[in-house]
Amino acid sequence: MVALDYCGADTQGAIGYMFQRALYNEFRARGIQKLAATVVTQTLVDRNDQAFQNPSKPIGSFMDEAMAKQRTAQEGWAVVEDAGRGWRRVVPSPLPQRIIEQPAIDALIKAGYVVISVGGGGIPVVEDERGDLVGVEAVIDKDFGASILSSGIGADLFLITTAVEKVALHYNKPQQVWL
Repeated sequence: MVALDYCGADTQGAIGYMFQRALYNEFRARGIQKLAATVVTQTLVDRNDQAFQNPSKPIGSFMDEAMAKQRTAQEGWAVVEDAGRGWRRVVPSPLPQRIIEQPAIDALIKAGYVVISVGGGGIPVVEDERGDLVGVEAVIDKDFGASILSSGIGADLFLITTAVEKVALHYNKPQQVWL
């Protein structure tokens, strides 16, 4: 079985490549002299984050209860029944602290590149007792990861696109206002 941090790195690289290629072709078709670069991104989390005590983020495919119990016994997975659709693995979703590659990303932006980074929130890593980075079996909320990077590089604008019909301020609260 492939560790979750390696899966994240594989996915970031593959999706980054697709974006890079599409942007290259689009820039060329429009006569824009620009290049894109993908940075496989590590996101530092606190190894003492409470999320590690309470895995809650469902990942992966659905399975029946027997397979879920087998995975728990054999792999040590935490699993939950997911809204009547079957069982899924759950992992921690700790809060991001810092984007490790932020200086490289900032340098690429300043050099004129369109940078593709923090895919899926970044690959969660912790510092061990020597300060070395170690991948962990967790996932980062992509909006939080992107927000940490946006703040770190001093972005002028931070947008999150969604596939919803409308967006509201103070969603689901008495003072909700549709934008």
